[in-house]
Amino acid sequence: MSEFYIKLRSKYIAGTVDVTIITPNPLTDADVDEFYGGNKKFPVLWMLHGGYGSFADWVTYNKVPRYASERNCIMVAPYAPNFDFANQPGVGEGFMFEDFFIKELVPLVRTWFHGSDDPEENLISGNSMGCAASWRYGLSYPEIFGYVGPLCNQPLNYSYLEPYRNLTNKEFRELSEREKIPTAYGIDSGTLHAKELVTICRYPTVGDFLDSIENTWARFDEAAAAGKMPKIFVSGAIEKKWGPMMGLFKDHCDELNVENITFDMYDQATHNSPFWEESVERFMEFAGLHKAERTLA
Repeated sequence: MSEFYIKLRSKYIAGTVDVTIITPNPLTDADVDEFYGGNKKFPVLWMLHGGYGSFADWVTYNKVPRYASERNCIMVAPYAPNFDFANQPGVGEGFMFEDFFIKELVPLVRTWFHGSDDPEENLISGNSMGCAASWRYGLSYPEIFGYVGPLCNQPLNYSYLEPYRNLTNKEFRELSEREKIPTAYGIDSGTLHAKELVTICRYPTVGDFLDSIENTWARFDEAAAAGKMPKIFVSGAIEKKWGPMMGLFKDHCDELNVENITFDMYDQATHNSPFWEESVERFMEFAGLHKAERTLA
């Protein structure tokens, strides 16, 4: 495989973004001129890192690049600091990462690196913070990502904030300083995380937040009802001691007879690199990307 490290100048970031792109090698019996000069388009695996991490989490510390190369697949791993891979208009001159990803990075991979524009050949996955982003991107852009592989987390369910729907962001922030408001990661997980509060308060009112893509559980239900959902492969823990919210989400999907979703569940801790690494390989197999013949070393 080959590795490209790019500092990509972005209109939407007002600066540069670090991106690593892994490309496969030609098969041992392939015509090299045809491989590099032909019109072949390659499947793309988009990998999103966790909070406090970077693209190196997927490039340096595990086997995912090799898994992609073995399947004649491009792997793309951008760096999004600790900003949730989301548009952050209040940061600097505007850190509009989602706009960068969809309007700049996706076209670059398709045109400069021969990435496929077929949704069935575009897979998006991520761990922790990147998992939450994979839910948002997958539900927002099914015309780009035909397969979504969230690692270890269910969609975020903020329905418990409905009583606060009419509060402005300022009123909600003040309320959070006086009262204990749970996190969407589970009632037993403690109070609202600082980043959750920042995300909610990016919107004028709590209602605007609840109606946005950030409330992914609600958006998931809408997409499922409308039949506009990509194929989803969820890896995580089903037992309550490991992941109570994932079990609730699976039960929810079973009750609604949701199609296009497959659960890859285990009775173990799943918020760790070895599990994520193995899950990505299973996700690629699920999407029909199987190991090719031997490639050049």
